[in-house]
Amino acid sequence: MDERYRKRLTAGQIFSLPNILSYIRILMIPIIVVCYLSLSLPVTAAILVIASGFTDVLDGFIARKFHMVTDFGKLVDPIADKLTQAALICCLIPQYLVVVGLVVLMAVKELLLLKWGLKAFHEREKVNSSKWFGKLCSLFIYLSLFVLFLRPIILFPEFVAYILIGLCVVFVVISTVLYGMFYKKFFNS
Repeated sequence: MDERYRKRLTAGQIFSLPNILSYIRILMIPIIVVCYLSLSLPVTAAILVIASGFTDVLDGFIARKFHMVTDFGKLVDPIADKLTQAALICCLIPQYLVVVGLVVLMAVKELLLLKWGLKAFHEREKVNSSKWFGKLCSLFIYLSLFVLFLRPIILFPEFVAYILIGLCVVFVVISTVLYGMFYKKFFNS
C-alpha cells in the first residue's frame, strides 16, 4: 500500500466514534427500506430517517468537538450520506417517478465531487471536508424524505410532495455549483 494512504488509514482513524456512527448509518439503510417498502411501516421508516440524519449531525459534531476529524472520516461520512439518501429516494419511485431525475442529478454531483476530490488528493495530498452548503443540502433532503415518508399517514396534497422534490433538485444544483466554484478557486490558488 502506498505510504500516503497507510498513514491515513490507521485503526484509530477507521474505528473512531464518528466513523462508527457513519457505519451505523449505512447499516440502517436496508432496515429503513424494508420498513417502508415491505412492511408498510412509513412512520417507523420516517423515524429511522430522522435517526439516520441525527447520527450524521452527531458524527460531525463529535469529530470537530473532540478533534477526531480524519481524512478517512471525510470520505466515509459523505459516502454514508449519499448511499442513505439515494436508497431512501429510490423508495419513493413507486409513488413519484420524477425522483429518478433527482437520483441521477445526485449521482452526477457525487461523481463530480469524486473527480475533484481525487484531483485534490493527487495534486496536493489534501482531502477537503464537506462545506456548509453541502450540509444544508443534505439536511433539506433528510427533512424532505421524512415528510414524504409520512405522506401515507398525513395525507397532504400530492402537489406538496412535488414541490419538496423540486426544492431538493434546486438544493442539489446549487450545492453542485458552489462546490464547483470552491474547487475552481482551490485549484487556481
